[in-house]
Amino acid sequence: MEKVFTALGKIFIVLLIMGVVGFTGVYLSKKGYINTKILDNSSPTPIATTSVSGNYNLQVLETPLPISQTKVVSAGLDASSGLSFTKYQLQLPGGWIDKHTYENPGVPVDTLLLTKGQYQIKIFQAATGGALCLYPGSAPFEGPSSSFDNFVELNTTDGVTLRRSGTTAYSGTTRGFTGCQKSLDGTYQQPSTFGHISITTPVTYDLLNMTEIDGILTSLKKI
Repeated sequence: MEKVFTALGKIFIVLLIMGVVGFTGVYLSKKGYINTKILDNSSPTPIATTSVSGNYNLQVLETPLPISQTKVVSAGLDASSGLSFTKYQLQLPGGWIDKHTYENPGVPVDTLLLTKGQYQIKIFQAATGGALCLYPGSAPFEGPSSSFDNFVELNTTDGVTLRRSGTTAYSGTTRGFTGCQKSLDGTYQQPSTFGHISITTPVTYDLLNMTEIDGILTSLKKI
């Protein structure tokens, strides 16, 4: 008989402990200390980890933050350089990388390189010669010149007219364009007041990246 009561006592103690644990779990869950949500195995793979209340590491599904729309980039030489260029700034969309370098081996050289994958814009200021930009229908010109068979005309923030000038020719896996600026006499020349502008793209380029390139050139502003 004594053994029966002893067994019943053990069962009672086990049930009591289970009841206390169950009550505690429900209480903590209601208070928000335990996250009872279970991620479905069919859900996308979690890409971030965060800490909740400093006690639990829970995997959280999140959408990547939107890329910043634009970044202001400044470069260029002022009048003290003795060159006929200007300091400038532009708006750089997200996804583009900028690299600005300045050298002065007797004559200052300022270079801004903007890249996005295989797309590149280079704005180069140095003591170099210029050339006239010629297009179909342009009057013949004897002197330094470059001939182009297509262009996109752009007006910068402060009213400078540029042409992103190109040809159907290409070399290897890349295609090149040149920025030419409209002069008071109506002709187009390079370099521009912002410097020599050269653009490199894949042979087959896409509209989105070319639109961004044109937007960058349009955002040019003398400072």
